[in-house]
Amino acid sequence: MEDVTREKTEAHELSAEQRRQLQAQALEEAAAARQAHVERLRRGSLWLAAVILMGLLVGLMIGRVVKGVPNLASVRPTVQAVVAARVLEVRPQHDGRGLVLQILLDRPLPYRRSEESGAVSLRLPGAQLAGAAQRGRVQAHGRSLSWRVENRGADVQVLLVGLGERLEVRERLEAAGEHWLLRIEVPLAPPAK
Repeated sequence: MEDVTREKTEAHELSAEQRRQLQAQALEEAAAARQAHVERLRRGSLWLAAVILMGLLVGLMIGRVVKGVPNLASVRPTVQAVVAARVLEVRPQHDGRGLVLQILLDRPLPYRRSEESGAVSLRLPGAQLAGAAQRGRVQAHGRSLSWRVENRGADVQVLLVGLGERLEVRERLEAAGEHWLLRIEVPLAPPAK
């Protein structure tokens, strides 16, 4: 009887071992099935995204064909109007020492200075003189100076011409409230003896 009992116990133990193996195998199969399902979903999502992207691109191409692409030569770029700097006022002041010419500008403006044969020219590029050209003449200590402020094309020219010796001209651009002031000083000192 003992043999029968031992055989039953061994059969029972083998079946328990087999059960454990079967359970492990079932767990592995379930994990593999989940992995395969996730992989199928991933591939399906990629395929769906590719189809949507292709549809979008085809739709855009059809839209361009139907609607038409504007000819780039016919499209005019927006150009902002360049507002020229303005010379608002010219204020000449002269006394026995010389001439002070104050030119009031609506904004700061670079200028070019040139000297030639006793004349000094200041050119304000891109500026316009409000009103008519202005001119004047100053005489002191036997020296004479003529000045003129006028439009020259798209620029304003300040011309200072001295008779006699070479002119000494000092100029500076400075802020004057909301405007800017180009101050030009020409001393007419008596000739050195």
